[in-house]
Amino acid sequence: MSNCLTSLILLIQSASIWTLDNHLETPIRFLAVGDWGGISQPPYSTLEQNLVAAQMQKFSENQKVSFILSLGDNFYPNGIQPGQTETRFNGTFEQVYLKGQMKHIPWYVIAGNTFKR
Repeated sequence: MSNCLTSLILLIQSASIWTLDNHLETPIRFLAVGDWGGISQPPYSTLEQNLVAAQMQKFSENQKVSFILSLGDNFYPNGIQPGQTETRFNGTFEQVYLKGQMKHIPWYVIAGNTFKR
């Protein structure tokens, strides 16, 4: 998991390098995160997931982020099970990522193979 965390933080830190500043009046800056799937028991999120979300929040406060891409594998280990939809979505996604500035940024989500089984 720590390798995943390191990769995601590096992705976040390098995201501002890739902009279209030279071609657009307003640069496009975005965050991309994948494999953020949490866990299947309460609290439904992991320490690593929350650390990455904190870095995303910090970046989005310092940069004008246009959107966030979610690149799949969003609910580990086996998706959202019947009867868990609201609590699992809230604990794994909303309580972790929809804080501060990030709750005002549009998310574009690729479900991945662990979304719902």
